[in-house]
Amino acid sequence: MGKSYVGYLYAIPIFAVLSMAPAMAETKWPPAQDNVKPQISRSLNKASLSPVLKISKPDSSIPQDIAFFSGIWAGAPCFAANTEVKIAVRELAVEGASVVYSVGNNLGSFNDQEYDAVVMDGELVGQTPSGSKIILGKRTKDKNLNIKWLRRDDTQRSPDDKSHTCYGVLTREK
Repeated sequence: MGKSYVGYLYAIPIFAVLSMAPAMAETKWPPAQDNVKPQISRSLNKASLSPVLKISKPDSSIPQDIAFFSGIWAGAPCFAANTEVKIAVRELAVEGASVVYSVGNNLGSFNDQEYDAVVMDGELVGQTPSGSKIILGKRTKDKNLNIKWLRRDDTQRSPDDKSHTCYGVLTREK
């Protein structure tokens, strides 16, 4: 009988598995996206992250353009500003990141949800457990992040938000 290698599969880091995903083209951002200013959310409910959430400092071997993503980011991901989001890039590697996010909108707050993201074409790309895709991209004119949120979970959408794709700007929280 040959050896069983099933146990070895569990030792592969999630980032390594995710980095084997097929490469995708760089995100098509709206032409004026880098001119969009951060907005204050008008949501009735606020997004909040757990106060015990820890952000790991990126290893010094990680390139600066990837290390930039580390930290907590907040803003209104939709131009209508009816939603507030907080995203914590808590662990970062060259291949990807462990992310926690919270959303507040007129329907309620959906806090401390997790997903893994990969680095593709200088952007951080991940899919939430509900099937939404979140793309974060470093802006060229300031130290903020562009966010593209392709939403798939209708329970996190306010009744007046008809769009399935939101674009916005996130700023780093202190």
